[in-house]
Amino acid sequence: MAENQQIVSPLRNNMVKPCNDYFGKVSRDGLNTSDVPSFACCEGVWQLNKLSFFNRPSRQLVCECINEVYREVRFGTADPMLQERVLQSLPTRCNVTFPFKLMSAPSLGKIHDYCFGLK
Repeated sequence: MAENQQIVSPLRNNMVKPCNDYFGKVSRDGLNTSDVPSFACCEGVWQLNKLSFFNRPSRQLVCECINEVYREVRFGTADPMLQERVLQSLPTRCNVTFPFKLMSAPSLGKIHDYCFGLK
C-alpha cells in the first residue's frame, strides 16, 4: 500500500486543489452547461484517464485516487445526488472517457461498482 500511495498521492494532489473551484461552484449554483473546469483540473483528469487504460493494477490505482479526491473535495452542497452529478460531469467537461462510470457512495466516501468489482 505504501508503494501505491507514492503514486496515488501526487495524482490526487494534482486533481484535488485545481478541481475544488469547479466542484464548489457547480454544486452550489447547479450544474450549468457553461461551467468548465480549469485546465489544471482537466490535466489531472487526463493523467488519471491515461493510467486507467494500462491494466487492472493501474485501474485500481485510479480508483484509489478518485476515492481520495472524493473524500477531500469541498462540494458546495450536502445533496449527495447533486454531488454525484457534479462528479460524473467532470470527465465529460474535460473531454475524457474513462473505461468505467464514476458513481459515488457519499456515506462511505467511496466510488462503488467499478472499484468494488476490481478488489
